[in-house]
Amino acid sequence: MSALAWLLSETIMQARFGTATDLYDLWRKHTLAGTKIPKPLDEVIASFIEPVFGTPGAPKNLDHVHGHIGEWLWYLLTKDNPAVRVQPEPKGDVTGGGSDGFSIYEISTGELRFRLWESKKNTGASSLSSSLNTAYKQLDSQGLRYVAMIVGTFKQTSADTSQEVLSLVNSLPASWVKSDQTIGVGVVLTTHQPLPVLPFQKMSNTLSSFDKPGQLRGLASSINCYVELADMVREYLWTAL
Repeated sequence: MSALAWLLSETIMQARFGTATDLYDLWRKHTLAGTKIPKPLDEVIASFIEPVFGTPGAPKNLDHVHGHIGEWLWYLLTKDNPAVRVQPEPKGDVTGGGSDGFSIYEISTGELRFRLWESKKNTGASSLSSSLNTAYKQLDSQGLRYVAMIVGTFKQTSADTSQEVLSLVNSLPASWVKSDQTIGVGVVLTTHQPLPVLPFQKMSNTLSSFDKPGQLRGLASSINCYVELADMVREYLWTAL
């Protein structure tokens, strides 16, 4: 578990620091050494960690932490698929508006497809079906709004602004309302509970307009120490503060 927690910690912090690689290097050096970052740089480093994780003296909601880790697990599990052309990292604040993630990818014929993802974690005793149903309803009711937000900010957030990608992105709102075959939806579930044999079998009941082959996808991960894993990531991030 500690190896996975450290991989997540490094990856998350690289993304959070962005081009400020000197700050990332400082955080990593002190974290590995188990030493505290001297003032005033400790406040600088903390400002990158605080939006999701809080700080040792003012921790953020653990539910949000657990949800953020779930989004990063999805990203790491799927980003290296050779078909993927565009897949942004999870957003920097788990409570921020918009979708949890999206992918633009190539199918076997070379055509591009878009998939909007909704991520849910289940770290309590409630049923998995309850978490999944919430995700289905969210995609159904908010999907078009999420797509509009993606279209509006795409050029600022994507490294791939080739004409074929931009053409697909520009068509997304109209394609969404028609449930066109160029788009699809996906649900991510991360939990500590055992998974049923067919966790997503009721997905089409709510998202019934997405009835073409390949439009519905689900990714479920069960890690029996998931809560402990997420908490360990937070502890690694706080080590040098």
